[in-house]
Amino acid sequence: MKKLGLIVLFFSSILFSQDVTGNYKLSGINATYYDIARQTTPINVSDIYGEGVEIAIGAINQGDIFNSTFNGPHGEMYLTFAGVNLNINLYPDGTGHIAEGSFYPSVSLDDCISVLQVLPITDELIYSSDINAGLSWPLTNAIGLPSHNPYAFDSNTVGNVGSFSLSQSVVFDFFPGIPTQTSVPFPINFDTSEYPDNSFIPPGYTLPGVVGGFVIVGDSNESILGDDFDGDGIPEPNTPWDLTLEWHAIDGMISESGLGDIIGEDEDGDGTDYDAIFGLSSISAVYVSPSPDCGGLNYPVFGEGNMTGILSEMGIGSDCIDETEGQANDGYVVDASLVAWGNMLTKNASEFQICLSENGGNPTPCLDFMVDDSDHDYNGTDGRLIMRFSPTCIPNFNVRQITTEFFIIGAESCNHEGDANEDTIVNVLDIVLVVGEIIGSNDPLSGSAFCQADVNSDNIINVLDIVAIVNIIIG
Repeated sequence: MKKLGLIVLFFSSILFSQDVTGNYKLSGINATYYDIARQTTPINVSDIYGEGVEIAIGAINQGDIFNSTFNGPHGEMYLTFAGVNLNINLYPDGTGHIAEGSFYPSVSLDDCISVLQVLPITDELIYSSDINAGLSWPLTNAIGLPSHNPYAFDSNTVGNVGSFSLSQSVVFDFFPGIPTQTSVPFPINFDTSEYPDNSFIPPGYTLPGVVGGFVIVGDSNESILGDDFDGDGIPEPNTPWDLTLEWHAIDGMISESGLGDIIGEDEDGDGTDYDAIFGLSSISAVYVSPSPDCGGLNYPVFGEGNMTGILSEMGIGSDCIDETEGQANDGYVVDASLVAWGNMLTKNASEFQICLSENGGNPTPCLDFMVDDSDHDYNGTDGRLIMRFSPTCIPNFNVRQITTEFFIIGAESCNHEGDANEDTIVNVLDIVLVVGEIIGSNDPLSGSAFCQADVNSDNIINVLDIVAIVNIIIG
């Protein structure tokens, strides 16, 4: 199964020489992901005491965009800190190679918790490119939400963008060089404030945006991707780029992502080939000050609808709310229908509902539970119930826009013979210099010295080059 990460490359084997050839290192990235539900999944919470109280406080409906991830913009400094090191070699014959020593983010699922890891990768690619394709940066992603690429709104780039595609990769998505519209067999529900022109796309309808790859090559262009480390609102300068690449992808047959371990087989029984799962580890909650003046709540609160309005009716004003859009696993349940118990799920409120059910809806036998016990946490007899959301698996599909910047490495021409100190002799002094490069004990090698030390031509200086130099010395 393809791993969804920050980067991708594209479609269609080609027999003539490509025009973006070179050895590139990732220096900047801006990635946006939207997770959309394939099935309706209830959001349940259970009491933490083992009392057997479990209720649904809402649901993620089929087609809901229930999770948005904005990763970036990040520059080379951040990538180094995060352990991301992506080196891509693109060859004239349309083949490519992810060099050994590359590390890339990958997401795995463990007990319905999505875990992000940075793992070592290598890969063999087949790509194509046409820097004179006369394209423009897309103004939206595949489902029609606005692009996050500033270049998309720069009139100087209109008609000046090239194409790029990937058709072979074990790790990354495939995507075409020709911008292509596609569809998914599921509805998509939009927040109308985000997408005012169309709040719903039926299943099977052609999506408004495109999937595909877009590229510009140049020489030491100013970066638009970087991090605001000092918090002044202005990103710090980032490494200039020689290649900027953007791709738009969505789970399905074009990308061959999100389809499980066996493409063409319905592995989860939903009637489609889509089999991706998102681990929802926590849910939205409102954090309230624990001050007695704010109700003395010791946990955040869960609920649906106008939470601020409900809290206001409980005497909890906006000055008591610490965080209106937080995430939590443990909290109180607040609902306007629980007005008899201070709008909170309490032990008495729970017992009243159970009693009603047992007596066919007749409230008379249940009046003993019509007592407001919302002024304290559950004490074994009555009080506010603390409820827990356990990580939940959500069947999903994902749409993504990835904008990247790369700079050329190892551009100098040399015979890669191991003469790292460039004294025309390959000997133990070159080995010492390469070891120092690896462990960082000497000034970094660059230019032709780096090229000479990179004996196996993979754009990385490591122990494999030391072995090769030893072999040269001993013949």
